Amino acid sequence: MALILNSQNHTAEGILQVLSGAFPDLKPYISNKTTIIIPKKKISCVVRLRKNKIKIYGDLNTKHPLNMILIIFGILLGLFGVLLFAPILYLSYAKANSKFKREVFSALNNSVNV
Repeated sequence: MALILNSQNHTAEGILQVLSGAFPDLKPYISNKTTIIIPKKKISCVVRLRKNKIKIYGDLNTKHPLNMILIIFGILLGLFGVLLFAPILYLSYAKANSKFKREVFSALNNSVNV
């Protein structure tokens, strides 16, 4: 479930600067014109910019080696592997994902409303 901020004037570069200032130990980057990704170890946060909204999603960091190995292993096992590993991965990182998503939301909420 996404967290939504209402904002009229926002750019990807401006949001990236806010996130870089709020999380100096992380390296957020712009994926395309409307998407910013903030990787944090095995989880990540995706910020999508819309016309008058900012949507914040929590997700797995698929570039992390352990997550990548488990995903590939699940794919190699076929449908059974995907049905086995996907819920385990998402449920094991659900709390961390939710917490990080709320941290990003509060950082953006403080800067957008100022």
